[in-house]
Amino acid sequence: LLMGVAISCTTYSVAYSVLGRMVEPAKRAWAFGISAAAGSFGQFVMIPLGQWFITTSGWSVALLWLALICATMAPLGAYFARLGQEGALPQPLGVGQASAKEALSTAFGDRSYILLIFGYFVCGFQVVFIGAHLTPYLLDRGVPAHVGVTALALIGLFNVFGTYLAGVAAGRVPKRHVLALIYFMRSVVIVTFLALPLSPLTVYLFAAAIGFLWLS
Repeated sequence: LLMGVAISCTTYSVAYSVLGRMVEPAKRAWAFGISAAAGSFGQFVMIPLGQWFITTSGWSVALLWLALICATMAPLGAYFARLGQEGALPQPLGVGQASAKEALSTAFGDRSYILLIFGYFVCGFQVVFIGAHLTPYLLDRGVPAHVGVTALALIGLFNVFGTYLAGVAAGRVPKRHVLALIYFMRSVVIVTFLALPLSPLTVYLFAAAIGFLWLS
């Protein structure tokens, strides 16, 4: 629950809300793909750095260092929000700012939105489950910790390419088709990984494949 609240206040939802106001609809999916790719590169950098903090200073000190780094999101977010207001595209006539209650009421009255929530439940199960449990699973199976850390970093690296290509594809074909294909291919990759003999090579191949589909 706390992770969900934190992610909703600090990650793509913040960037996308600003980009959605600044970028014309025809290029919006492409801009979202570039934004997600940049964030994925951050994952590629931060996971080895976090492991280095843990190795040199212990997990509690590492948590404090990471918290200090995360605290920089607040002033950057405030600047980004102001940038979005200054560079916002003209809104259609008759479109006003809805209250949170009005927005939620409208959203939950839309069948497509409800279906999207169920889709994101699948997404969250696949993505967050792997992010939280892949390394402990590998440790339980006798795989060294550095393999798990490298795998998570590879996920971030390959997601740079996956999110960008998904953004390009979403601008050309119906987004629901792209989303369904990504969810299906994630399932195929996960089942294949569990079926194969476990080794550092299969872990790295799994990380590359699932990374390509990670946040696409």
